[in-house]
Amino acid sequence: MPTMHLIQRLLAAAALSVACGSAQAQGQPTAQPPGQERAVYHIDDAQSQGIKGLRNIRNHLDVAPDTKIVVVTHANGVDLLMEGARDTRSNAEYAPLVAALKARGVGFEVCEITLKNRNLTKERFILEATFTPSGVVRVARLQSRDGFAYLKPRARRPARFYRADRYSADESVGYLMRRVLTGMAQATDTRLEPHGLTNAQWVPLFKLRLGAAVTVAELARECQADAGSMTRMLDRLEAKGLCRRVRSTEDRRVVNIELTAEGELAADKVPPAIADVLNGYLAGFTRSEWETLKDMLRRMLANAPAVRQPR
Repeated sequence: MPTMHLIQRLLAAAALSVACGSAQAQGQPTAQPPGQERAVYHIDDAQSQGIKGLRNIRNHLDVAPDTKIVVVTHANGVDLLMEGARDTRSNAEYAPLVAALKARGVGFEVCEITLKNRNLTKERFILEATFTPSGVVRVARLQSRDGFAYLKPRARRPARFYRADRYSADESVGYLMRRVLTGMAQATDTRLEPHGLTNAQWVPLFKLRLGAAVTVAELARECQADAGSMTRMLDRLEAKGLCRRVRSTEDRRVVNIELTAEGELAADKVPPAIADVLNGYLAGFTRSEWETLKDMLRRMLANAPAVRQPR
């Protein structure tokens, strides 16, 4: 091959390389193999879309193994890629399913805006996860710039057990659960009354003992109460010598709540009372029925995010 012709080919190749690099740096679409199918799966709620979405992707690749697939998660969808996350309905762990798809070339991305809004750190996510500044922007650009087909697994459809024209409170699972919870709270109060504890008092004490909260705001959130009423309750508990307020050593503006030795002793009386009440309400149940009941309640909880969204 003539020397001049060889030099011209090398210069052309170098120019093409520079042009491709410039296009990528400017966020322009990069070249894809001719005819390659591309799809972006959008997950914004892990519990209602997670397992179904992962199975859809597996089936997608079984039929079209050369498809380029990117999964973008945001909002509650990022839970799909968190360490130890499981589907509450089947108790299946997401990580092995994600790893298997990652090995087949699927990309999994987490929205960094969601991390900020939910105070999550990148260390809480599995190794297969990568991060993108905005999940919504990423989905839009994959569609408009790179020609990705948009796919979003549908959440489970609502049941049709209840009808407005035939509604009866006695048949409502919500009403029945409320009666059960009210009865359990009253029975627990009866067992803790000799120790000077009411329902409004033993719940925050027990939350503090578990380490579920350390500030007034956290404790109010855990107890599903407003900060004002929680402050007044803590005043009463502090007057009884069961807790104390201490200034945070890391941030002097923050006041933490700690149990006193007497408070720890009082909180330790809560689990035996709760266990006794629960066992009483489950009299006649088999272990299998108990496990089934818990599974059904977890499935209802998994449906909660979809129900909260406006229809």
